[in-house]
Amino acid sequence: MLDNHKIGNHILTLRKSSNLTQVELSNLVGVSHQAVSKWENGECLPDIEVLLKLAKVFNQSVEKLLLVEPASTKSNVKPDLIWEHVLEKLKEVISKPSFDVWLKPTSAHFEDGTYVIYSPNEFSTQWLCNRYTPLITKTIEEITGDSSFALEFRSLERSAYL
Repeated sequence: MLDNHKIGNHILTLRKSSNLTQVELSNLVGVSHQAVSKWENGECLPDIEVLLKLAKVFNQSVEKLLLVEPASTKSNVKPDLIWEHVLEKLKEVISKPSFDVWLKPTSAHFEDGTYVIYSPNEFSTQWLCNRYTPLITKTIEEITGDSSFALEFRSLERSAYL
């Protein structure tokens, strides 16, 4: 059975690795940028004609576009890019003011099975941890197809003193 979320994440990964915006990809395949957003969010799949065009753009077979294994998605997405993907998805479900204050100034990296999320100060770190851990965890799982990771929140302010 096809998994819209896995396929959408695969399309997102391919688009990002090709350095294309949603608008640029939409122009290449003849759809709206909103359609690209819906695919990447797993809301729907491209129709067969568009799949053929996507396959050409990404130099992949339609089969490879659709039959995505979680492990291959995980291994194809660099940990640094995963946080970019997470932020893109969170931007769509969190109000702009909240996103700009709490998530936009963050960065993250993966070390020893843990996603370490850095925020500007201790208050932001605690706020993110208390308010957004479930949403961040769910989003990382959707993007990577992996649930065997931990989250850790660190303050850049505090790290500067360590």
